[in-house]
Amino acid sequence: MNYRGLILSLIGLVAVITGIIFAVRGIRHKDDDPDVDGIERTALDSHFPLLTAVPSDAAVILSFSGDRDAAAFLTDSASVIPSLMSGMPRRFVRSVASRKMAVSLHDAGQLTPLMILDVEGADSAAVAEITHLADTVGIKYNYLPGYGLLLASPSETLIGSSERHVEGGFSVLENRELRSVAATLPYGNAIFFSHAAASRIIRTLLTKTYNPYASFLSKAAVWTGFSLPGRGEQQLEGLSTTFGNSCFQSILTGMTPGEFKFVDVVPAEARSVVAFATDRAASYCTLRRKWVDADGRLSSYKEANSSAKKALGMTAEQYLDEMDLKEAASVLLPSGERLVALRYQKKLPDGKDPVEYRAGYALSMLFGDLFRPQADTLWSVIRGSWKWIGSRSALLLAGEKALRESPDAALIPERGAFVLYNAGNAPSEVLSPDFAAPVRRQFLGADRIASSFAATPSDEGVRYTVSYKEARRPAAKAAPVRPAAVSEGGNVPSSPVLPEAAPAAVEYSVRNFKTGRMNTFFQNPDNAIGLRDENGQVLWTVPFDRPLCGRVKEIDFYGNGKIQYLFAAGSRLYIIDRLGRFIPSFETDLGKDILLGPDLYGFTDDAYQVMVLHRDNTLSLYTLEGERFPGWKDITSKEAVPGLPEVVTVEDKMYWKVPYPSGEKYYDFEGGSPLSRRKARKLLSKIVLKPA
Repeated sequence: MNYRGLILSLIGLVAVITGIIFAVRGIRHKDDDPDVDGIERTALDSHFPLLTAVPSDAAVILSFSGDRDAAAFLTDSASVIPSLMSGMPRRFVRSVASRKMAVSLHDAGQLTPLMILDVEGADSAAVAEITHLADTVGIKYNYLPGYGLLLASPSETLIGSSERHVEGGFSVLENRELRSVAATLPYGNAIFFSHAAASRIIRTLLTKTYNPYASFLSKAAVWTGFSLPGRGEQQLEGLSTTFGNSCFQSILTGMTPGEFKFVDVVPAEARSVVAFATDRAASYCTLRRKWVDADGRLSSYKEANSSAKKALGMTAEQYLDEMDLKEAASVLLPSGERLVALRYQKKLPDGKDPVEYRAGYALSMLFGDLFRPQADTLWSVIRGSWKWIGSRSALLLAGEKALRESPDAALIPERGAFVLYNAGNAPSEVLSPDFAAPVRRQFLGADRIASSFAATPSDEGVRYTVSYKEARRPAAKAAPVRPAAVSEGGNVPSSPVLPEAAPAAVEYSVRNFKTGRMNTFFQNPDNAIGLRDENGQVLWTVPFDRPLCGRVKEIDFYGNGKIQYLFAAGSRLYIIDRLGRFIPSFETDLGKDILLGPDLYGFTDDAYQVMVLHRDNTLSLYTLEGERFPGWKDITSKEAVPGLPEVVTVEDKMYWKVPYPSGEKYYDFEGGSPLSRRKARKLLSKIVLKPA
């Protein structure tokens, strides 16, 4: 849980933003009586009025205020949110990203999105532009002028469901917990997570390692909401409310928070720490017992609680109360072992040697499975106010260099009821492949990411705070290189002239649209990319994580006469501007690795097309959104293709000339199979090269 992209996907973690009360517009029918029922009244008082159009079976809801941060979340290639918009063409999402909207995800075999746009007050031309684009990209929609809403989705069923909910005056806000959260979070961009859908969300977003946590997460709460952060913020807050004892959160809601002092004693090398802190141990035990009873496990709880008498001389609950427990921490060590630490108010005599410990099962019933050390035989030792429990090898680490001396200790709050600290892991260990890539982009160049997830009871429910911190390696100092030559007629770099014993940068010639002069786009041996002007001055360098695929192309992405640079790495296309900023609304995954490319074309007036050679020896033509160009058939051959094809025209008809070791072959514009020898010879007599 230590990467922002993961946090955004699961429970909308990001820093809280303060705001103002939002006056509801466009949800109630204009001709309706102004009197409203309780649910609508809650919507009027909430900061997320578009939730009144969200069908009741939503698994995840994203609410966007229409500001610049909202547009960035929807289009930023370093965010996982665009990956959640499965079936919504990127071109459509980009075009409406600056509008107020709610996007709900529904479990229809996969998480399917429904986009609810606030078009109240928009003129007919603006609405017509949106619907025309929806028709163009093939997305389903329905305009409800009486409500000021436009519904769009890959699923016509979801659109119909939303319309029925709106006209019937009911919605997902019928859920009491969600109404409470929506009315309490501040106005701004937010994400709401249904714990009932935990199983589908985990299977979609996370690796299989996390499947066992679905059952617990479904019982943790009913709905949780988080405010999404402003750019650059590394802390975020959220809220969840609970009514009754059926959710695990009911324990946190009623706890009296305590101090987190484990940072003073837990080994600095700890991979993660889960900790509870309270000023009233007896109150915690009562809350835990009520929750276990509501979950139907009270008999097992009583059995484990009583079995501790043999080791402790009293039940586990009595022992915690008698010794006045203040804190319980479970520490995951690099070895994979767990070390449990209990801090008491009552002073205990220090122990010189570990003694056998037989109440481990009781600990897991009192604090959860993460507090059950894995060793076959457990030992304990008392040092100061702390009682340590674990294997003999784990106990040897107690009292070593403390976590307090780590720079990541600042992530841990001084007080609270619960905290999860994580020293970091790779995105591929946490996120499924579809969602790991954006997170890697978000933290490109980071050596390690540490995070904390803290919970504190409040008058509204439980307040959650998520913080993360990046540790970055010092930038490698690039060895000086002399300019490399660029081969004529193409952008594939020729072998550069190297300094002695120094790896070379790879260079590409590009145009500066302001001066009209040729600049040099380069990639250093450490994969960092940069731009050098015509005088040899380096204008910027930015970290990157893999080699480019032999092409850098100029592109006017926004259609405003300003030039950016398109390139490929791995299986993805990227665009970066002349100031070294990645275009936040663009990162296209073509689905398989690229050997050479891209080449860029403008066969239609309003869109670009991209040609690449994949590593499986396939030539493919795509739209800029990563979709196959209409009518295109891949070009494949038993011969290795040494380069990208050229476009040739004959009598206003376009063909492809593909180089092969055995000689050139010609293909129709739609690709597929090569022309016959007779047709190729006839074509050769009329060829006119079309400028790229």
